[in-house]
Amino acid sequence: MNEIRQDPTTGDWILVAPRRLSRPWQPEGFCPFDPGAPETGRGWDVLLLPNRYPVVSPDSPDVEPEPFYVRLRAYGRALVVVETPEHDLDDLSDLPEEQILKVLKLVKSEMARAMSDSGVAYFLYFRNKGREIGVSLTHPHAQSDELPVVPSRVARELERAEAYFRERGRCLHCDVIAAELKSRRVVYRGIRW
Repeated sequence: MNEIRQDPTTGDWILVAPRRLSRPWQPEGFCPFDPGAPETGRGWDVLLLPNRYPVVSPDSPDVEPEPFYVRLRAYGRALVVVETPEHDLDDLSDLPEEQILKVLKLVKSEMARAMSDSGVAYFLYFRNKGREIGVSLTHPHAQSDELPVVPSRVARELERAEAYFRERGRCLHCDVIAAELKSRRVVYRGIRW
């Protein structure tokens, strides 16, 4: 059973999802994300699917209380964003800009829906890359997890951004972006960001 545990020494929230260990690797010659596969159908540009091996679920059962450890129900939704019907692309950056915009619009819409759920405190959109970290399907895709807690690191980052604003009257992230735009580490500059 999935659950969320709090590390008593750090306060960090840990997602525990033992069923994810049984995820199959992509069989040779078949991809469940290719157009025409049973889950995908045809005629789509970007596709949203439930994660078959989620870390959180809206119907996650309650957890039994323990006298010492803080444990939470693994409430939320785990989704897969299939970013293109094309299978043989290596990364999101290989997509045309119009396709990337379609992906981002879908993610923005899902984030707004998720944050309207009172049980969701945090929306995480992420991409994994490489077998070494557990990627079992090579088709270009990302995932999103809706969590009932804000991860400790994110909470610390938000606290620092608030403190920066109180001290300087400016947005920390805006200042970081301004500093980065002066450097050569910019990967892409568009009209909006």
